[in-house]
Amino acid sequence: MNYLISRPINGISVNGPEYLYDDEQQLMEFPSHDDAVNFLSKHYPTLSRIQIEESFDIHQENTTVNEEK
Repeated sequence: MNYLISRPINGISVNGPEYLYDDEQQLMEFPSHDDAVNFLSKHYPTLSRIQIEESFDIHQENTTVNEEK
């Protein structure tokens, strides 16, 4: 299973999620939840793991997201 990182657009949950993409505009997928958190920890070194968990939605990939690619 692959994990994706998203967060609400402009921090407002009713706006829907925005996903993390790489430089080639491909959806970034991580092999585990911990790998996704570790990636975010490297890019947001001032945030604790708890703050990262509260700020971002790290979830397993589903077919709905794949259809939007």
